[in-house]
Amino acid sequence: MQSQVPVWRAALLSLAILTLFLGVWEIAVRPSGVSGPALDPEYAALLGQAAAQGQQTPIPAPSAIARRLFELLSDPFHQRGTNDQGIGIQIAWSLWRVMAGFLLAMVVAIPLGFVIGMSPLLNAALNPFIQVLRPVSPLAWMPLALYTIKDSSISSIFVIFICSVWPMLLNTAFGVASVRREWLNVARTLEAGRWRTAMHRVRDAAREALSRVGLTNAAARKPSQLSGGMKQRVGIARALAVAPKLLLMDEPFSALDALTRGSLQEEVSRFVTDAGQTAFMITHDVDEAILLADRILLMTNGPQARVAEVVHNHLPRPRTRADLHHMAGYHPLRDHIMDFLITRSRTLAGVAPANYDARIPPAVHLGG
Repeated sequence: MQSQVPVWRAALLSLAILTLFLGVWEIAVRPSGVSGPALDPEYAALLGQAAAQGQQTPIPAPSAIARRLFELLSDPFHQRGTNDQGIGIQIAWSLWRVMAGFLLAMVVAIPLGFVIGMSPLLNAALNPFIQVLRPVSPLAWMPLALYTIKDSSISSIFVIFICSVWPMLLNTAFGVASVRREWLNVARTLEAGRWRTAMHRVRDAAREALSRVGLTNAAARKPSQLSGGMKQRVGIARALAVAPKLLLMDEPFSALDALTRGSLQEEVSRFVTDAGQTAFMITHDVDEAILLADRILLMTNGPQARVAEVVHNHLPRPRTRADLHHMAGYHPLRDHIMDFLITRSRTLAGVAPANYDARIPPAVHLGG
């Protein structure tokens, strides 16, 4: 394990590197004062008269950038005409255009995403248009907007709208379409309207997911007010709320305390079983693998790590942490996995045997 480096030493080294970089830059772009070969008139007009005559380099020096930055910040809100306004005013206008484009995308994408997600027919009808228009680069939309709208400010808002609308539309439609069909059937039985159903089912899905991970009392907190373990539980809740057909998890319980980890493991296992989902999880906890998995893939040490064997876990369900170690077949199953991790994972590492088929790794049946 590497020793901790003092912050002040790292800061001094970073400052020295920055100083060296700026010094080399300043010297490299210093004007030579010798007139070079004649430049193309259009290129000279682009660089400016001083740069074209060799009195100034095309790339500004750090000192010139600092002087110009000081000039801009000394009076950031001045107004001396339409094309001469302070940097503060220009930043404010830029932020306004970004917010306007983003809000316009929200107004269009979220309701349309609800409609597409709730209507398979409309989803199938609009999906070809979405797939054709979504990959078009914003750089391609900008000249079209300028030519059609003939207003640079509105064209900028339109381009920001185009950049924002597709992610919002697709995520909203996917989230709405992934809600359980049983909830929609109940809503139809109660004769609830579509809009009311959409609003309530999204809210209820979020509440149910937060309740499953024990965050009901923290539902109104801001993200900055959540601890590391609570943020990890929010990630698990998000996955449960979307209810995907294939649930991928990478060490989802690693940052949780032992009691919370145990309850969440059992809750996720129960949810996956009830929903009939397939879950694929990466873990380094042997007991967690035995508790949750029906098939455990054991991998050799790297480099060139591979699946050495697939252990089929035949311990009966439902399984709980309280009675797992009392089940017949638990200890032989755990001993087999531990023996692989301690010894065989190293001996089997490296080049695979000649008869090894990655599509059909060796299978072991234990726990029955």
